[in-house]
Amino acid sequence: MFKKLSFLFLGLTMLGIVSGKVSVANAQTYNIGIIVNYENPDQMIFYYLDVDSLKPVGWEIINPFAPPVPKTDPSYWVVDISTISVSDLQQYDVLFFSGHAEYTLSDDHKNKLEQFVTNGGKLWIDDCGGLEVYNFFLNFYFESWQAHENKDAVNNTHPLISGVYSLSESEIDLLGNALYGSWVYDFDGVFDTVVVNQNSQTPDVICARHGNGVVIVSADDYGCVINEGAGYDGTKKFAYNLIGWSGFGGLAIDILVNQATFTVGEALEIGAQINNPGPPVKVDVRICLKLPTGKYISIARLNNFS
Repeated sequence: MFKKLSFLFLGLTMLGIVSGKVSVANAQTYNIGIIVNYENPDQMIFYYLDVDSLKPVGWEIINPFAPPVPKTDPSYWVVDISTISVSDLQQYDVLFFSGHAEYTLSDDHKNKLEQFVTNGGKLWIDDCGGLEVYNFFLNFYFESWQAHENKDAVNNTHPLISGVYSLSESEIDLLGNALYGSWVYDFDGVFDTVVVNQNSQTPDVICARHGNGVVIVSADDYGCVINEGAGYDGTKKFAYNLIGWSGFGGLAIDILVNQATFTVGEALEIGAQINNPGPPVKVDVRICLKLPTGKYISIARLNNFS
């Protein structure tokens, strides 16, 4: 059984279903934009991610509604959420919001961003130092300009930590900006803490599912590190994990073995042995989409593994 399941996971990886080995089979175009309406300090973050040698083979990062300028032009990456339609906004996989000041979203912007996330988009909000976002559909606050701390992952199997790339302990240590520290506090209970500051154990990265999408909040100026064009590999890998996670449209892909759940790209590695919780002769293996409600939709079934 173990050998057959190993071949199964290898096959799923080649199809791009299981995160792990990065190959041409994972060829993908990701639609990404930077929200320009409030502040845009990290104008070139996605240009640098698009040209970096760490970018997974076969990936292309674009702005689907970019003006006719090259990717080296900061205006290529911007999204004006005042003028873009809701239907066009839904063409994006990831939207990025960062800044240094306190901003109150207009009701129109709030509603558009909530629809974007609810319908499967990923919204990444990054504190560049001094950022607060009011009139948002979820609550969180930043404590900025603190002493820098190394980082710990709360859950090493989270897609932001073990997705396209599995971050090493040393890469997790150095996530974010090495020049100062920040954390998130008083956030809604729907958020999960993904990364904490080592000494204070204060949350540094949190994320929450909202409808079919996800809101990711990072406190330690991750975007600036990448925008400078020479960021630590761990922070860039974190960003690739975030982008790659967007490809599932907010739905987790799970393997169910005799009703025991193993999350693809998180708990399993290619070739990992699975202790069959059911009868040793017949094993029921299903590939499923996990909805935000916790229910599963089976998209493939493989029977009679032994």
